[in-house]
Amino acid sequence: MVVPLKRSTYGSRMKSLAVQDAQVLVLPPSSTNKAKGELFERFIANLLANQFGFEEPQTQNLNVTSDGIELDVKAKHKLTRGTAIAECKAFSRNVRAAELTNFYGKLIIERFEDPQAFGLMCALPRLTPEGEEKAQEITRNDNNFQYLSGNAIAAALKQAGLIVQQPPSTADTSDFTVVITESGVFAAAIVLDPVERTPLNVGMWSSEGEVPNSVIELMRASEYSTGLSVLDVEVAAHLR
Repeated sequence: MVVPLKRSTYGSRMKSLAVQDAQVLVLPPSSTNKAKGELFERFIANLLANQFGFEEPQTQNLNVTSDGIELDVKAKHKLTRGTAIAECKAFSRNVRAAELTNFYGKLIIERFEDPQAFGLMCALPRLTPEGEEKAQEITRNDNNFQYLSGNAIAAALKQAGLIVQQPPSTADTSDFTVVITESGVFAAAIVLDPVERTPLNVGMWSSEGEVPNSVIELMRASEYSTGLSVLDVEVAAHLR
């Protein structure tokens, strides 16, 4: 499941990756909704525990639809020792402001029992502009609330060393993507012709060694590649 990818938008998106939303691609060995949901669930649990202070996160709800994946998590927060709740939505569209306000309403209700309850909203690829404004307003006034977009998750993964900056050989790219697999987390992007700005192939890279062939094959069969060849850019660079 990729969030999102529209080949028709290449012409309007030929900007540097710094201003693009990081995408998320969930690639289990089996393409069933159950497998996608469980792999995303484990990824988010590890992310919340290791990067955002959630202690032993427990899934409250997991739903996979044609729109994407919805995941609700509850835990203890390592710093406040109070309740921590998270709602993670990985959709094929930006997450609407109403979905943020619904989550914040749940957080307020949680605070009836635990006034220090911490809330984290994870919206992939990001909230709509209206939702972004509301998230900023909430964050300014509530120290126990945090909003994560795809870019924020990519930054956290880079800080943890789970993904690394794209290699110099992939200077012209689009659609930067975090790739979640059973073999680990990888990064990918569409490599572009430097003159025509048209897609040449899918470049993948790993924070540790080579991208496994099994992951290359999963990417090749995914909607993301849409028939493009898939290369480990570090291996390809050494073969030149």
